[in-house]
Amino acid sequence: MENFKGKRLIIGERITLLREANGWVLGRFASKLRMTIADCLAIENGTVKISQSQLTKMAEVLCVDVDRLGSAKPQNIDEMLADSLPKFAYKRKPRYTLIELEDENERLRTLLRKKESEIATLQQKLIVVYKELNNR
Repeated sequence: MENFKGKRLIIGERITLLREANGWVLGRFASKLRMTIADCLAIENGTVKISQSQLTKMAEVLCVDVDRLGSAKPQNIDEMLADSLPKFAYKRKPRYTLIELEDENERLRTLLRKKESEIATLQQKLIVVYKELNNR
């Protein structure tokens, strides 16, 4: 039992170091994983068992080898980061579903319509002010 807890702590600490090396706060990392902040924190603190699918997803997001991330053996974080650079720079592709892209597109269209409306309102106010200045 203590051995498993020790392994969880090692893996959690490794995940924390790699997350911080990427410059991500816990909330950003959790959103990338589609997990709650509380679940990510529990994994990083070694208080819960990490499933193989969670470990695989974390390794993918962190661009490190899942075997190195999940190993109980000591790992050099600098080497893990160096190993991840080629993957991150050349092989990593964003994975969005069509629905996510359509939702984002609709959100941007709505935002654009709102901004266009605000611009039209400001233009009308400007015209009124301009007329008032000309009538003086």
